[in-house]
Amino acid sequence: MKLWQKLIDQSKVPTGRLGRMMLRVMGNAYYSMTAWGLSKLDACDRVLDVGCGAGGAIFQMAKSNKFKSIYGIDISQESVKLAQTKNRDFIKNDLVKIIEASVLAIPFEDNYFEAVTTFHSHYHWADVLVAMKEIHRVLKPNGCLVLVSEVYKIEYHMKEYNSVIKTRDLLTNSKFTNINILKNANSICVIGYK
Repeated sequence: MKLWQKLIDQSKVPTGRLGRMMLRVMGNAYYSMTAWGLSKLDACDRVLDVGCGAGGAIFQMAKSNKFKSIYGIDISQESVKLAQTKNRDFIKNDLVKIIEASVLAIPFEDNYFEAVTTFHSHYHWADVLVAMKEIHRVLKPNGCLVLVSEVYKIEYHMKEYNSVIKTRDLLTNSKFTNINILKNANSICVIGYK
């Protein structure tokens, strides 16, 4: 397998030493874009970060004191371990909970979260439409989704919904409303409501 393909695979489901390295690089590289997306999110009781990676977004949310309970899920055991380590003090204080789970079967009841975030991950999901419907399911009525991504990764990785306009279609097809797409350099922040 070529190195480029190994790196792409590690960005999808990080494992082992290479996965840990990728998680740290991505966490540092995406810090400011994550902060930009989080600035669009109002304070609320419960928020879920989907594809939480090494836990950087969760850490920023916990430090903001805007949320009463912060949850994170990721399909990568390596990601979950790193995210739990990064947020260990917040976990000890019962502010943060991070578990291994798939966005295709989010292990929470309907209407549980006021907000769901996802940063630089939706373009790796096996079935993005099913995933978005799952996110919609766990959001409370009027709950908010914040999705941040680099445009070129949407165009490169996704077979369907592979443009900014088609990203809007993805949310519409998942029953989100009041969709707003903000642009910042080469990235977008998509906000939608249940």
